[in-house]
Amino acid sequence: MKIAVIISEARYSIQSRVIEGILDEARKEKVDVYIFTCNSSTGFLGSRKKRGSDGDFMLLNYADYDGFILYGDTIPDRQMIDKIAEEIRQTGVPALSVKDRIYGMLWAGIDNTAGIRDIVKHMITVKKKRRIFFIAGPKYNVDSNERLNAYLETLEEFGITPEDDWIGYGDYHPHSGREIFRNWYRTKKQYELPDAIVCANDEMAVGVCKEAALVGLKVPRDLAISGFDNRLISVLSEPSITTVTLPGYDLGVACAKKLFNAMFNRTDDVLDTIATHAIFRRSTDYDIGSDDFDKAVNDVKDYYMNGQNHISNLLDGLRAMETGFADASSWDDFYKIIEDTIGLFETESFYIFTPVSEINPDDNYVLSLLRGETPSSLKRDAEMSVEIAWENGELKKYPPFRAHELIPKEILEKNGHGYYVVFPLFHQKQIFGYCAACNSALAYESEWFALFIQIISSAMENLRRKAQLSHMVDTLNHLWIYDKLTGVYNRAGFAENADKILHNAKLSGRNVFVLFADLDMLKYVNDTYGHDAGDSFISEIAGILKKIFYKDEIIMRYGGDEFVVISSGIDEDTAKKLTQEIYVMVENVNSSAKYAFPLSISIGHTIKKASSNKELEDLIEEADKLMYEVKLAKKSTRS
Repeated sequence: MKIAVIISEARYSIQSRVIEGILDEARKEKVDVYIFTCNSSTGFLGSRKKRGSDGDFMLLNYADYDGFILYGDTIPDRQMIDKIAEEIRQTGVPALSVKDRIYGMLWAGIDNTAGIRDIVKHMITVKKKRRIFFIAGPKYNVDSNERLNAYLETLEEFGITPEDDWIGYGDYHPHSGREIFRNWYRTKKQYELPDAIVCANDEMAVGVCKEAALVGLKVPRDLAISGFDNRLISVLSEPSITTVTLPGYDLGVACAKKLFNAMFNRTDDVLDTIATHAIFRRSTDYDIGSDDFDKAVNDVKDYYMNGQNHISNLLDGLRAMETGFADASSWDDFYKIIEDTIGLFETESFYIFTPVSEINPDDNYVLSLLRGETPSSLKRDAEMSVEIAWENGELKKYPPFRAHELIPKEILEKNGHGYYVVFPLFHQKQIFGYCAACNSALAYESEWFALFIQIISSAMENLRRKAQLSHMVDTLNHLWIYDKLTGVYNRAGFAENADKILHNAKLSGRNVFVLFADLDMLKYVNDTYGHDAGDSFISEIAGILKKIFYKDEIIMRYGGDEFVVISSGIDEDTAKKLTQEIYVMVENVNSSAKYAFPLSISIGHTIKKASSNKELEDLIEEADKLMYEVKLAKKSTRS
């Protein structure tokens, strides 16, 4: 059995810990997990909401899964959440929403209120604070809204009415905490400034601490500050940040257990609200014991020391990859760079899947670009190519498959039970593929992996555009010199190549051979059987000419029903033989009764010394006159 976990990003520790809890329970139940993530965060990836970044959700073939976990509060687009939820409901299989209560789904979450209430009460009753401001996360975020409501309810309990501008909305990053505090400090009078600020997470609280220090305010002497999440950054900050525990792993376990109980028709009781509690530290003037503080700091040091070398290696690898991609001129170069880098992310297997038309654009794709159209994004029925299959340090090959399969069955059978993290590859509005990492924690919890995917997307976009441009140029060149119906040269292509034959023949003193062929009764065929039949007539004769003249000769469609062939070094006997072969092949087609009408052709040819003053048009005109004599002879015979 398999479930899908849908999450926009797993940048924060709680999200990573939730996934860890889900995965551990899934291993016990032998359930495969597919994690669909977009990483539409700020920071390394630029703008908060990238166009196209929800594309992997659109690729999800919902009918293939036995259960769903939707981490909706990580997705900033409410319409997208509703769309995903409706797709899930239509499957009729069990589904669970993390923290966000959604109709028709099970629910599990955390108690966002108890810790906030305790902190606000402490600030009011112990520290005698009255102007307590609040920095919330995004307005769509469920956690942030519950924490905000707990703050407001506690103020009301103690008879404090907050002013409208006591609440600011950030994006959970340190810079938004700094910007909100900076705005308060610049726009308020001294007596209007806060004496305490409660933040919806630790990172914004750290940002406030740093900005307060820049304007000369001391924490906690002048300003008490608290956060939420109990992240490592809250311990490292100076002063350390009062915060609230966030048991993400326990939440993940609860989510998985509730979902699996529904999937396997079990009635075990599972706690759906995970308890939290406040941790008081120095940012609210709370003197934590030195032993506790020293232990926390040592834990942080060990964590960072253990990861420092790996982070350094990742940075070096990503820099080298980006530099290599800048110089890459082919897909082979691209694949080699990926092969040299992916091992840094401790993944068992890594795959890149793209539609065949994206890497090898066809004429229809190019013509759509020429018409100014934007090619459509990846569709579920697209034929997919396994561009990269990196498995335990080796590159493997797999056959094409359809996008609705997501991952080819050959790969699934080879890797066995486990989990896959799926990332879209996109540029602006267009999704041009996706990648999957097998059994890699870094794939869902590391910003470096998100950056890795972003660099790959940019490099693929550059190479993809180069391939499209090259194919577009080739297509334009082909359209410029070839007749679209028959595939032989048009006048432009003939002039470019025939002049070379004429010039070389003059230098070598060889004869120039020109054949002029005219289709008999093409107008009758068009009028009687239709223009499609007439096109078949023209194409059939062109095909016969290409079969006979396939070496150094040049063939041109001279007019609607006329063809010209030019070559050098052909004598009169050979010319007559070639002409006879044409007539024979035409009669063979007639004998096969392939068409409802007979094919007929009139041919004239001329052979002249190239050293004469005859120009190419003169030779064509002479061959045309000889062809016309043949056509007149046919008419007189029929009459």
